[in-house]
Amino acid sequence: MTISSGLLRHISVRLFSGPKTIHARGIRMMMAGCLTLASLALPWDAAFPETRVFELDIPPQSLSGALKSLYLQAELQTLYVDDLVRELHSPGISGRYTVEEALERLLQGSDLAFEFTGANTAVIKAAGRDADRISFTAITIAETAPEVDPDLPSNLVSVTRSELARRNVATAEDAVKYAPNLRVRKRFIGDRNTPIEVRGTSNIQSARGLVLADGMLLSNFLSSQHETAPRWSMIQPEEIERVDVMYGPYSALYSGNAMGAAIVYSTRMPDGPQADAHLLLHRQQFEYFGTDDAYDGHVVNGLLGDRRDRFSYQLGVSRLDSTSQPTQFVTLAPSTTAASGGETVVRGSYPVQNRNGDDVILVGVGGAGIEHTEQDEFKLKLGYDLAPDTEGRFTLVSWRMDRLSGRAGDTTYLRDADGTPVYSGPIDLDGRRYDLADTTFAPRAGEEEHWMYAASLKTRREQGWNYEASASLYDMKENVTGSPTTAPPAAFAGGAGTLNKWDGSGWRTFDAKAEARLERHRLTLGYHYDLYEMNQDNYATDDWRGDDAAGLIDSYTGRTETQALFAQDAWEFTGRWKSVLGLRVEKWRAYKGTRANASTAVDYPDRSESALSPKAAVEFAPADGWLFRLAVAKAHRFPTVTELFQGAISGNEIINSDPGLRPERGLFTDFTARKAAANGAVRFSLYREDTRDVLFRQNNTIVVPTVTSYQNIDRVMVHGVEIAYEGRDTFVTGLDLAADMSFNDSEIVENRRNPATEGNEFYRIPRARAGLAASYRQTGRLTYSLAGRYSGRQYTTLENIEVKSNALDSVSKYTVFDAKVSYRIGKTSSVGLGIDNIADKRYFVGHPYSGRTCFVELAWRADGSIAH
Repeated sequence: MTISSGLLRHISVRLFSGPKTIHARGIRMMMAGCLTLASLALPWDAAFPETRVFELDIPPQSLSGALKSLYLQAELQTLYVDDLVRELHSPGISGRYTVEEALERLLQGSDLAFEFTGANTAVIKAAGRDADRISFTAITIAETAPEVDPDLPSNLVSVTRSELARRNVATAEDAVKYAPNLRVRKRFIGDRNTPIEVRGTSNIQSARGLVLADGMLLSNFLSSQHETAPRWSMIQPEEIERVDVMYGPYSALYSGNAMGAAIVYSTRMPDGPQADAHLLLHRQQFEYFGTDDAYDGHVVNGLLGDRRDRFSYQLGVSRLDSTSQPTQFVTLAPSTTAASGGETVVRGSYPVQNRNGDDVILVGVGGAGIEHTEQDEFKLKLGYDLAPDTEGRFTLVSWRMDRLSGRAGDTTYLRDADGTPVYSGPIDLDGRRYDLADTTFAPRAGEEEHWMYAASLKTRREQGWNYEASASLYDMKENVTGSPTTAPPAAFAGGAGTLNKWDGSGWRTFDAKAEARLERHRLTLGYHYDLYEMNQDNYATDDWRGDDAAGLIDSYTGRTETQALFAQDAWEFTGRWKSVLGLRVEKWRAYKGTRANASTAVDYPDRSESALSPKAAVEFAPADGWLFRLAVAKAHRFPTVTELFQGAISGNEIINSDPGLRPERGLFTDFTARKAAANGAVRFSLYREDTRDVLFRQNNTIVVPTVTSYQNIDRVMVHGVEIAYEGRDTFVTGLDLAADMSFNDSEIVENRRNPATEGNEFYRIPRARAGLAASYRQTGRLTYSLAGRYSGRQYTTLENIEVKSNALDSVSKYTVFDAKVSYRIGKTSSVGLGIDNIADKRYFVGHPYSGRTCFVELAWRADGSIAH
C-alpha cells in the first residue's frame, strides 16, 4: 500500500479549509510540508535485516547484558522471554560486524536462534520455534520493556537511553523536552518548578500531568501550579533506560490526572558488576539590560551495583550545583509625582514595555531572580527474585537542597551619586518620586529534605495470570523558605522576616493489578489508592536565614484521598480488528481541612465525590503496517488540597476560598492514522478535549469587589491536530530523524464567573508547536545531533489582552535550536560537547528562559555499555 505526497497535501488542506480553522494559510502549507516529508522519508518497502556494518565492542558478560550493549551500539532491538536467557553467558565480540553477524556470535553456544521481524528488530527464540508463535506477555526488549499499559489505546512516544546519550540531558525532565506537542517549563538547570504543557493542558495545570518512575508516583498533586511540579529529582539521568509518553486519559489503568499526558520512566538494574560515573559541566553568558555575567554549574552522578544469582542492587549518588540567569525582574509604573528634593537621586533604570504594551521602568532583578542551588541525592535500589517468575524491588531515595537568591550585587540596577546600590526608600528617578518598599529586592533562602520509599512485587509468567502490587511514600521531612521583612543590604546578614514551611507534607500510594491473556482477550483488573497531605505554616521570625519561628502568621492543613477500581479488556476479535474497553470507578474525599491565624482557627466540613470514567477504543490494522484507531474517554480530575483549603480568614469568615470546588469532567476523543515501516513510522492524529468545570485561578467579576481564587470555569474546548515522524537511516544511512508539528485551537466556551472571557483562547495553550531532532552516526563512535523546538502565540491571561509576546512578563513565541557532538572512547568512556539555545535567544514564560548554554560531558562505564 502506498500513498502519494500529493494526496497527503490534499488531506491537510481539506482538514483546515472549513469554518473552524486555525486561520493561517502558512500553517496549512507547513502541515502539507510535514506530511510530504514523512511520505518521502518513510521507505514503505525497506529491506531487512539491516546490512550496514557497525564497529562493535561488547565484552564477555551475561547474554541479556550483551543484547543491551548491542542495542546501545547498533540500535538493534531484540525481544525475548526473560526465562530463555536468564542463566546464559555471552562470549562478547569486538570488531566490525553486521547486526546479523553480531547476533550469531553473541548467541554462540546457547542453542538459541533469532528471527528478524524488521530492519532493526529481532526475536530471540528457542531453535525450531517460530517468532509469530511466541507469546509476548513476558517479553523483554533488550533495552527495557516499557512499564506501560500493553494495550494502550492512545498515542505512545518512547525515548531510549541511546537517544538520550545524543542530547544535552542535565536533569531527568530533559528526557521529554522534544516529545511531540509537549514542552517542559524549565527555566534553568536545577529549577524545581518544571511542570509540563501538552496538547490542551497549560503549564500551570500541573495536576493534569501524571509522572511515574518504576511504578512510583512522582506527581505532586498537593496543588496544580508551577510550584508543585513533578519530583523529577528522584531520578538520575544516568539510570534512565527509557521514557514513555502517553497522550490523554484513554487507558483505564491511569487516573484522570493523565488528561494531558502520563509519563513513565523505566530505570535500569545491573545484570552483573556495574560502576558508572558521569560529569556534566555547563556555563551560560547572559546579557540583558543591566545584567552581563556568566552563570555556570555542574552535575555529577555515579552508579555502583551488581547482580548475584537472585539478588541485585544499585547505589546511586548525585550532586547538582548550579546558578541561574535572572528569572525575575522588578519594574515600576511611571510616576506622576515630582521629586521634592529629599529623595535619593539614582540612575540605572531602563524604559521597557510590559505584555500589555504599557510603559514601565525596569530597575533591577527580583530577589528570587538569580538562584544558586545545591542538590544532593542518594538512591538505593534492591531487587530479589523470589522465584523464576516473581520479582521484588525496594527503592529508597534521599534528596536535599539548599538554595539562595537575591545575593549582594545580583539585584538592583539603581545606584546613587557615589555608585552605591540602592534597594529601598524614596528615590528621585528622572525628577519623579518613587517609593521602594523594604521587600522590593528581598532575597530568599530555602532548605529541603525529602525522602521517598517504594516497594513492589510482580510476576512475569508467559501464560496465565500475572500479578503486581506496589506501595510508595513521599515525605517532605523539611521544606522551608525564608525571606526578610527588612531591606537589603542589612537583610543579607539575616534579621526579621518570615518562614514558609511545608514540613510533614507528602503523599502515599498503593496499587494492585492482575492481568491475564485469555485466548483473544487481555484482561486487566486493578485497585489504586492515594492520599495527599498538606501542612503549610507561615511564621514570623527574628532570623529569616534560620529555622526558628517566633510566632504563627497563618496555617493551612488538609488531606485528599482517592480510591479507584478499574477494569480493561483488549479483544482481538479478528486478525485486523481490536477493541479496548475500560472502566474506572473512583471515590474521592477531602477531609481534615483547616485554616488558622494567630487568633482564629476554622475547620472545613469533610466532603466526598464519586465518578465513573468509561473508555473505549477500536483499532483496525490493514496490511502494509497501517493502523487506524478511534478512542473516546471520559475522565475526572479532582481538586487538590491547595485548591480547596488555602485562602484567608477575616474573623470567623472564610474568604477567597471555595472548599466546594467541583472536579473537572472531560470528554476526550482521538483519531489516529499510523503507518509503520521497517525503519520508521509516521502518525497523524486529530483530537478533541471537551472539559467542564475546569479548575483554574481566575477573577470572579460578578461580585464586588472582584475576588481572585481557584474556581470552576464552566467549559473549555480544545481541537487539535498532530503529525509526527520518526525514522532511522532517513534519506541517508546513519541519519535518524524525528519531526513533529501540532496545532491547537482552544476556546473558553462558558465562564459564568467572568463572562468577558467567553470566546477567548484558554491560558497558555500555544496555537502551534513543532519539533525536530536529528542525529547522524558518522561512525560507530562519532555522532552529531541537532534539535529544535518551536512554540507559537499564546496568552498568559484569560482576557487575552496581551499585545507583546516577548516582554518580561509575557509567554513568548519562540524557536530555539540545540546541538551536541558525542564521541565514544574505547570500550568504557565517552565525551560530549553541546550547546542549548544556539542563537542565544531571549524568550520568556513570565520569566526569562536560559540563554546560550554550553556543555562538556564525560561518561565512564566499567561494563562497556556506553550509550551512543
